[in-house]
Parts: sequence; C-alpha cells; structure tokens
Amino acid sequence: ENPIIPPGVTRTSFLSMTLTPDVSRLIAVRTGPDTLISVNPDEPPQLVTASLPYEPLNVAVTSTGKAFIMVTGDVLPSGAIEFDLATMTYTFRNDNGGNLVGRFAATPDGNEMAVAVVDGESSSVSVWNRSNDSFLSQSFPGIFWSDIAISSDGTKIAAIWPGTFGAIAYILDEQLHWLDTAVYPDLGYPNAPESVGASFSPSGNTLIIPTQDSTEFFDANTGHLKDRLMTPEYLPGIAAPTTSS
Repeated sequence: ENPIIPPGVTRTSFLSMTLTPDVSRLIAVRTGPDTLISVNPDEPPQLVTASLPYEPLNVAVTSTGKAFIMVTGDVLPSGAIEFDLATMTYTFRNDNGGNLVGRFAATPDGNEMAVAVVDGESSSVSVWNRSNDSFLSQSFPGIFWSDIAISSDGTKIAAIWPGTFGAIAYILDEQLHWLDTAVYPDLGYPNAPESVGASFSPSGNTLIIPTQDSTEFFDANTGHLKDRLMTPEYLPGIAAPTTSS
C-alpha cells in the first residue's frame, strides 16, 4: 500500500510516531520544519499539522487526549511539551525530572506513561499520574538513559542504560521501586551496542531489547536473558537524535 507521507516531507523526516489509544489518529513528529502531524489512518488526506517550538525527539499519547513530546533546542524553558490534540496547542512542562533530553513511553490504552530524562549528572525516571497530570520522579545520578519501556498494565518500567556491548536495563515498578536489573549470562554476552525500541511483551513477563545485531529477550521477573534472535542485517545504533516508532 502507499505510505502516508504529507506533502513536502520525506520518509526520513519522521522521528517518532504512535497511534492514539482508540487508534483513530496516527500522531507523528518530524523535523525540517519541526511539526506534529495528526492523520486519520483510514483517510490519509485528512491530516492536521501544527508547528512545534523546537526539534522533537519522540512522542507518546495518553488517554486524556494529550501528546507528550520530548524536544531539544539551543535554549529551552523545558525539555518536554504537553500537546492538546483537541485544540492543537501546547504548554511547556518542567516537572518531569529534567530539562535536557529524554524519551516518553505510554501503555497502549494511554492510561500510564513513563519518561527517562538525562539532565547532566541528574538523570531520572518519572511516572505520570493521569488523575492530576503530574509526575513522580526518581533520580539516578551518573546514568545516561537511552530508552524506556512500560508494560501494558503499567506495573513494570524498564529504563535502559546503553553499554559498549548490549544494554543495562533497570526494571522498576509503577512507584519507581527497584525490582531487578537485566542480566546476561557469562556465556551469552552481546556482541553489539544497543539499538532503540525496547518494549515489554503483552503479558509484561518478557522485556525485549534490540541491539545492532540481535533482539534480546529477558525474563522481566528475574532479569535473566531467556533467548536471542539474531538479525539478518544491522539495526540502527543509538545516535543523536535517536528515532523510534
């Protein structure tokens, strides 16, 4: 089928995209110019665009009709914006644990969301409270987060710390209590750096982390590596900005 490409942009312009919880809209963010695009997947010509104040890094959509977008620029009042999809307007957020760069991840139903933020030496993980639109944050000094995943029921969060080979995943609960760390066996160490796109299985029992040459499957309850699927060709590595879908 024909791809959904708004007029005047290329496929490589898109940095991140996601569906709204009711799957009625595809929300995408792109650069050149910095834009949010809302598309009806069944009727691609029915699209709406809005300018963003800075370059977007990634986007997650909640059940409250809001898109949370991490942005970056030369001078930032905040590293994130909350975008109202009904009015196509935004407000800056400075309560999600930092103001440099980071990534949002939401559950498919949009009721739960987490964000990993890197702010100099004060990296943090935050969870969103939909009842009052606020964030609960936990600081992790000295760590550079590269990715984040949240289970479908919101009870597990995996914050990913990249390594030269593979990645280190901190597994947390919904209150940001430490549960476990992803562990490679002595004879199963990875051969390539982490890629972007960590996720949980629908049951939440498996944490899936892609690397450049394989996809790693961890037991989300013990942190142990369960299996590895080698890829036929290299996946994109972490770069600035990283992209995902």
